[in-house]
Amino acid sequence: MHDLINDLAQTASSKLCIRLEESRGSDDVLEQSRHMSYSIEREGDFEKLKLLSKSEQLRTLLPISTWCSRNLSKRVLHNILSRLTS
Repeated sequence: MHDLINDLAQTASSKLCIRLEESRGSDDVLEQSRHMSYSIEREGDFEKLKLLSKSEQLRTLLPISTWCSRNLSKRVLHNILSRLTS
């Protein structure tokens, strides 16, 4: 039953919410997404955030770390947040 509910939630929110790991070749989804999460696993993972330059309607950016506590630098945050509008 949990799998069915999870699939329904992912289908219903697929245009508004996205996990950055799953956005492969879909620029339209990135541009329309309002809520985005991404996982930080390695040092080079911050390169994934360059894709956010295509996102114009982003309101939520949720970093998820499963085993380490890595933070975004102020420069990365400034580059991302300065492009977003309210």
